[in-house]
Amino acid sequence: LRGLTITLTDKYPNPAAWRRAAACGGGAVDSVGEAVDATRAPRALHGFRTLFTSLHHFRPHDARAVLADAAAAREGIAAFEYTERNFLVWGLPLVLIPAFVWITTPFMRPFSWRRLLWTYPLPVVPLVAMWDGFVSCLRTYSPRELEALVRALPDCGMEWRIGRVRSV
Repeated sequence: LRGLTITLTDKYPNPAAWRRAAACGGGAVDSVGEAVDATRAPRALHGFRTLFTSLHHFRPHDARAVLADAAAAREGIAAFEYTERNFLVWGLPLVLIPAFVWITTPFMRPFSWRRLLWTYPLPVVPLVAMWDGFVSCLRTYSPRELEALVRALPDCGMEWRIGRVRSV
Protein backbone atom coordinates (compact mmCIF):
# COMPACT_ATOMS: atom_id res chain seq x y z
CA LEU A 1 0.00 0.00 0.00
CA ARG A 2 2.46 2.58 -1.17
CA GLY A 3 1.50 6.14 -0.47
CA LEU A 4 -0.69 5.19 2.48
CA THR A 5 -0.15 7.41 5.50
CA ILE A 6 -1.57 6.72 8.94
CA THR A 7 -2.14 9.78 11.10
CA LEU A 8 -2.57 9.06 14.81
CA THR A 9 -4.88 11.37 16.77
CA ASP A 10 -6.33 11.32 20.26
CA LYS A 11 -8.11 13.57 22.69
CA TYR A 12 -5.22 12.82 25.07
CA PRO A 13 -2.19 12.42 22.78
CA ASN A 14 0.88 10.44 23.77
CA PRO A 15 3.69 11.93 21.67
CA ALA A 16 6.38 9.60 23.07
CA ALA A 17 4.44 6.48 22.05
CA TRP A 18 3.67 8.03 18.68
CA ARG A 19 7.35 8.74 18.02
CA ARG A 20 8.05 5.04 18.65
CA ALA A 21 5.24 4.07 16.25
CA ALA A 22 6.56 6.48 13.62
CA ALA A 23 10.07 5.00 13.98
CA CYS A 24 8.66 1.55 13.19
CA GLY A 25 6.31 2.77 10.48
CA GLY A 26 8.84 3.34 7.73
CA GLY A 27 7.62 6.90 7.14
CA ALA A 28 3.97 5.88 6.82
CA VAL A 29 2.99 6.89 10.38
CA ASP A 30 2.35 10.50 11.29
CA SER A 31 0.62 12.08 14.29
CA VAL A 32 -1.11 15.22 15.46
CA GLY A 33 0.57 16.47 18.63
CA GLU A 34 -2.37 18.41 20.02
CA ALA A 35 -5.68 17.07 21.28
CA VAL A 36 -8.22 16.07 18.63
CA ASP A 37 -11.86 15.66 19.63
CA ALA A 38 -13.42 12.99 17.40
CA THR A 39 -16.81 14.68 17.72
CA ARG A 40 -15.35 17.82 16.07
CA ALA A 41 -12.27 16.81 14.11
CA PRO A 42 -10.33 19.67 12.51
CA ARG A 43 -11.37 20.09 8.88
CA ALA A 44 -7.69 20.23 7.94
CA LEU A 45 -7.50 16.50 8.75
CA HIS A 46 -8.60 14.60 5.67
CA GLY A 47 -8.90 10.89 5.11
CA PHE A 48 -10.67 7.76 6.18
CA ARG A 49 -11.30 7.74 9.94
CA THR A 50 -10.92 4.58 12.02
CA LEU A 51 -11.73 3.79 15.63
CA PHE A 52 -10.28 0.54 16.93
CA THR A 53 -11.88 -0.81 20.13
CA SER A 54 -12.85 2.69 21.20
CA LEU A 55 -16.40 3.54 20.12
CA HIS A 56 -17.75 1.97 23.31
CA HIS A 57 -15.97 4.73 25.28
CA PHE A 58 -18.40 7.28 23.81
CA ARG A 59 -21.86 7.78 25.28
CA PRO A 60 -24.62 7.48 22.66
CA HIS A 61 -24.88 11.24 22.13
CA ASP A 62 -21.12 11.51 21.60
CA ALA A 63 -20.92 8.38 19.42
CA ARG A 64 -23.62 9.89 17.21
CA ALA A 65 -21.60 13.14 17.11
CA VAL A 66 -18.47 11.22 15.97
CA LEU A 67 -20.44 9.64 13.12
CA ALA A 68 -22.17 12.93 12.26
CA ASP A 69 -18.87 14.80 12.14
CA ALA A 70 -17.40 12.28 9.68
CA ALA A 71 -20.55 12.48 7.55
CA ALA A 72 -20.55 16.29 7.58
CA ALA A 73 -16.91 16.28 6.48
CA ARG A 74 -17.74 13.69 3.78
CA GLU A 75 -15.05 11.39 5.19
CA GLY A 76 -15.46 7.64 5.46
CA ILE A 77 -15.41 6.16 8.94
CA ALA A 78 -15.08 2.65 10.36
CA ALA A 79 -15.40 1.56 13.97
CA PHE A 80 -14.13 -1.87 14.96
CA GLU A 81 -15.02 -3.43 18.31
CA TYR A 82 -13.83 -6.80 19.51
CA THR A 83 -16.06 -7.09 22.56
CA GLU A 84 -19.82 -7.59 22.78
CA ARG A 85 -22.47 -8.09 25.45
CA ASN A 86 -22.30 -11.86 25.34
CA PHE A 87 -21.10 -13.45 28.54
CA LEU A 88 -21.27 -16.94 27.09
CA VAL A 89 -18.38 -15.77 24.91
CA TRP A 90 -16.68 -13.30 27.27
CA GLY A 91 -17.34 -14.75 30.74
CA LEU A 92 -14.35 -17.08 30.88
CA PRO A 93 -11.85 -14.67 29.25
CA LEU A 94 -12.89 -11.94 31.72
CA VAL A 95 -12.39 -14.25 34.69
CA LEU A 96 -8.95 -15.24 33.33
CA ILE A 97 -7.71 -11.65 32.94
CA PRO A 98 -6.13 -11.58 36.44
CA ALA A 99 -4.18 -14.79 35.70
CA PHE A 100 -3.00 -13.31 32.40
CA VAL A 101 -1.82 -10.15 34.20
CA TRP A 102 -0.04 -12.21 36.86
CA ILE A 103 1.76 -14.28 34.22
CA THR A 104 2.81 -11.40 31.95
CA THR A 105 3.79 -8.77 34.51
CA PRO A 106 7.37 -9.99 35.07
CA PHE A 107 8.05 -9.64 31.34
CA MET A 108 6.87 -6.03 31.03
CA ARG A 109 9.51 -3.42 30.38
CA PRO A 110 10.69 -1.15 31.80
CA PHE A 111 10.84 -3.07 35.06
CA SER A 112 9.05 -1.46 37.99
CA TRP A 113 8.88 -2.54 41.63
CA ARG A 114 5.64 -0.57 41.96
CA ARG A 115 4.07 -2.64 39.19
CA LEU A 116 4.98 -5.81 41.11
CA LEU A 117 3.52 -4.35 44.32
CA TRP A 118 0.18 -3.44 42.68
CA THR A 119 -0.01 -6.78 40.83
CA TYR A 120 0.94 -9.42 43.40
CA PRO A 121 0.67 -8.51 47.12
CA LEU A 122 -2.00 -5.87 46.39
CA PRO A 123 -3.74 -7.22 43.26
CA VAL A 124 -5.21 -3.89 42.17
CA VAL A 125 -3.95 -4.06 38.57
CA PRO A 126 -5.42 -7.52 37.80
CA LEU A 127 -8.78 -6.60 39.33
CA VAL A 128 -8.96 -3.23 37.56
CA ALA A 129 -8.06 -4.92 34.25
CA MET A 130 -10.86 -7.44 34.76
CA TRP A 131 -13.33 -4.69 35.69
CA ASP A 132 -12.31 -2.66 32.63
CA GLY A 133 -12.91 -5.66 30.38
CA PHE A 134 -16.31 -6.30 31.99
CA VAL A 135 -17.41 -2.68 31.57
CA SER A 136 -16.14 -2.62 27.97
CA CYS A 137 -18.34 -5.62 27.18
CA LEU A 138 -21.35 -3.92 28.76
CA ARG A 139 -20.78 -0.66 26.85
CA THR A 140 -20.10 -2.11 23.40
CA TYR A 141 -22.84 -1.11 20.98
CA SER A 142 -24.85 -3.85 19.31
CA PRO A 143 -25.53 -3.64 15.56
CA ARG A 144 -29.13 -2.67 16.36
CA GLU A 145 -27.94 0.19 18.60
CA LEU A 146 -25.53 1.40 15.91
CA GLU A 147 -28.34 1.35 13.36
CA ALA A 148 -30.40 3.53 15.70
CA LEU A 149 -27.47 5.96 16.03
CA VAL A 150 -27.10 6.42 12.27
CA ARG A 151 -30.87 6.57 11.72
CA ALA A 152 -30.90 9.66 13.95
CA LEU A 153 -28.35 11.43 11.71
CA PRO A 154 -29.39 13.87 9.01
CA ASP A 155 -29.41 12.32 5.53
CA CYS A 156 -26.25 13.53 3.84
CA GLY A 157 -25.79 10.81 1.25
CA MET A 158 -23.58 8.55 3.36
CA GLU A 159 -24.06 4.80 3.03
CA TRP A 160 -23.80 3.11 6.40
CA ARG A 161 -22.88 -0.57 6.69
CA ILE A 162 -23.24 -2.12 10.09
CA GLY A 163 -22.62 -5.72 10.90
CA ARG A 164 -20.79 -8.38 12.76
CA VAL A 165 -17.88 -10.38 11.39
CA ARG A 166 -17.04 -13.70 12.96
CA SER A 167 -13.45 -14.01 14.11
CA VAL A 168 -12.24 -17.55 13.46
